Amino acid sequence: MFQATRSNKEVTRKLVHAVNYALSETVPKENLNDLFDAMWKRLETTLASLPQPEETVPTKRPIEEMVAEILEIVRAERSNPARTAPPDASTLDHRLRAIRDLLLDQSKFLSSCLNPLAGFRFEDDDVYFIYPLGCWLGSRSHEGA
Repeated sequence: MFQATRSNKEVTRKLVHAVNYALSETVPKENLNDLFDAMWKRLETTLASLPQPEETVPTKRPIEEMVAEILEIVRAERSNPARTAPPDASTLDHRLRAIRDLLLDQSKFLSSCLNPLAGFRFEDDDVYFIYPLGCWLGSRSHEGA
């Protein structure tokens, strides 16, 4: 994490709060403000004693150049055919048919389970299905619950 601010009291206070917020174990805001106020004079003295920079370091690349590079990368990524393209219509049709068939099979199964149903009851958070005596469902006999 990189933070840079002017070295006046309120801006530095905001920086200290931002760093505190990023920590896994934070200091409560009230305590942090009390600590900051108690230590500010010492910090201000230390900051004032730091040597001034001899020269301003120019940015290595102009912002416009960096923005142009980002734009170029985004455009190249958009035109990349290997990018996850949506499936073609025939693939979608095949998938939709498979889903439809699965749903139909499930509804036939549920229907076969519910056809011989004599009734049901709710008990707590459970539903009990009641089948007539001698009704076979799959390989087991289900008697009234």
